[in-house]
Amino acid sequence: DGTVAGGMGGFPGKGEATGSMEIGWWLTPAHWGKGYTTAGLRAMVDVFFGEQGYMRLWAPVMHRNTASGRVAEKSGLIHEGVARSHYLKGGVRYDQLNYAITRTDWIAGR
Repeated sequence: DGTVAGGMGGFPGKGEATGSMEIGWWLTPAHWGKGYTTAGLRAMVDVFFGEQGYMRLWAPVMHRNTASGRVAEKSGLIHEGVARSHYLKGGVRYDQLNYAITRTDWIAGR
């Protein structure tokens, strides 16, 4: 109907982080559970590695956002670690889960 359902994109690394990209996504609740985010993220990963030549993509995910963690994993990203008490939301501290995929991982999974 022409309304925005969500978005995704990336922030390229600079300096020593050149060749890496922080990626992120969001989707309105009305569209959750339909596979849109996973399909979009897989396509975005293909573009960043295949067309733009990035070497590493990483995604920070708030610990309580289990759906985004599942999207990351279904899209080939691997859970790398936890940044404890990273987020502050509504006066509560939450951990950040870090997911990533390298160009080597992407090639091996194709």
